[in-house]
Amino acid sequence: MNPKIDLLKVLHDNLMTLLALDNKLVQNSVLLSFFNFKSNIRFNYLLKAAQNADNIPDIIIKDLLESGDIREIGDMNNYTITGKGIWEIERDYKLTENQLINFIDTKYFVVESENKDLSDKEKVILLSLIAIRAFSGEFCIDLKRSEYLLESMKRIIDASHEILFDLGVITMQYSKLYGKKGNEHMVSNLIRHTDSLPKKTKSFFYAPGDQKYYLNIIEGGTIGKKDLLWLLKRILGKNVITDLEQYDRLKTFFNTIPYKEGYFVFENIDKSFVNHEIDDLIEVILKEMIFEF
Repeated sequence: MNPKIDLLKVLHDNLMTLLALDNKLVQNSVLLSFFNFKSNIRFNYLLKAAQNADNIPDIIIKDLLESGDIREIGDMNNYTITGKGIWEIERDYKLTENQLINFIDTKYFVVESENKDLSDKEKVILLSLIAIRAFSGEFCIDLKRSEYLLESMKRIIDASHEILFDLGVITMQYSKLYGKKGNEHMVSNLIRHTDSLPKKTKSFFYAPGDQKYYLNIIEGGTIGKKDLLWLLKRILGKNVITDLEQYDRLKTFFNTIPYKEGYFVFENIDKSFVNHEIDDLIEVILKEMIFEF
């Protein structure tokens, strides 16, 4: 019998029981389960599973504190197991080092393939950013700028959904686009849920924070043609631009939206990407897509 290991097992098993009761236990491991929680949830579990040390010899508590296997939590003389302490228990009969490393690698280091399909909402968002030409940090979508910008972005997003739906690129009905109505503006709520887009777009979709979003496709001060072409292919897929009618509709869409809505979105539109040079670039890209597909 090892009194120190016995105490660690009690603290560990307390957590196991709580997690199991809440159906939160992952692969029968406390350590793996805790990777799925935010800090406040982890703290609550640790607090509930803590053990009062009034009847535990001081030497055991002292040794476990010094080894980093337990720490004090909440009330005086209440102790909880640490990550190191959990590993001391689980590595012997629940979890191998390779299993732990593979779990961490899969959860945090595997990058989603750029070939993974975009959702219908993601296609709408990306097309909207291209339509308004949010191509740099200076000319980005700043959702905190004004109510006028939010309403303008809603019109752009609505138009993007309409053309993608009509072309058969997406099947999602408009009623599903924004989800349930809440206190947050529907545009903010839609664009904010885009965590997977950087991985799916070679990091072209960029969210620097503070509710700002843009497509990072500038090369040497100019728009990267191949990057914009790649993004449009990702959105539209194959066999979409198959005739001149579809080409003309997309061309009109891209050349109308920025001139109609740009004043509501950008503070200094004269220096933005809303100009005839970008009009011509988009036209060239659309023509290339016709012949390629």
